[in-house]
Amino acid sequence: MREDIIFHITTKAYFNSHKKSHEYVPESLDTEGFIHSSKGDQVEATANRIFAEETQLLLLVIDVSTLTSEVKYEQDESSGETYPHIYGPINIDAIMDKLDIHAEKSGEFKIAFSSNT
Repeated sequence: MREDIIFHITTKAYFNSHKKSHEYVPESLDTEGFIHSSKGDQVEATANRIFAEETQLLLLVIDVSTLTSEVKYEQDESSGETYPHIYGPINIDAIMDKLDIHAEKSGEFKIAFSSNT
């Protein structure tokens, strides 16, 4: 998986309500000091763990090389996994794509990424 791309999971309504003219500023930036994001191989598990009650999600594909805020890879104490945390707003032009993700009939999200690079 490419290291210069990370993902932020949200809902379309939440994204639209926290998007300003040139940046996206979710509440976690104020409450925790950073924005949660995932590497490609973490997206499916994160979606199913955090958004189990949702039927549709919005997946932001973020180009780290054009992101104006600092990204730190930090270990989650409970799982031991390392996640990318964004320490500042997400500038809109760093969002390469916005993907609508729908839950399966079982209620689970099936999200897979692969890369030959």
